[in-house]
Amino acid sequence: MWFANFFIGGSMTMVIPFLSLYIETLGGDYPDKLVQQWSGWVFAITFFIAFLVAPIWGGDLVISMDGRSF
Repeated sequence: MWFANFFIGGSMTMVIPFLSLYIETLGGDYPDKLVQQWSGWVFAITFFIAFLVAPIWGGDLVISMDGRSF
């Protein structure tokens, strides 16, 4: 499982620098400041949610529900 998490984290880190270019191509004539702001929000929210869910997912809460002991 750590292998998948490692590659997902690495791929997010490689994709994020190009996020502002992608948001610009969604249509409309957006100012640079707005595109940079939305890119920042998308980047921040992704890791903030991961921060909130990590103790639940990595702790005993999810593992104990399954009934297996490691």
